[in-house]
Amino acid sequence: MGDQAEFTAMAKRLGDRVKRFRARRGMSRKDLS
Repeated sequence: MGDQAEFTAMAKRLGDRVKRFRARRGMSRKDLS
């Protein structure tokens, strides 16, 4: 059970990082056009 919780936490952290990265890219793309 511990491994599952650890995996879930890692996936959540990775997802948050991807969300921030995509938002930043979207903003820069808006500035470009």
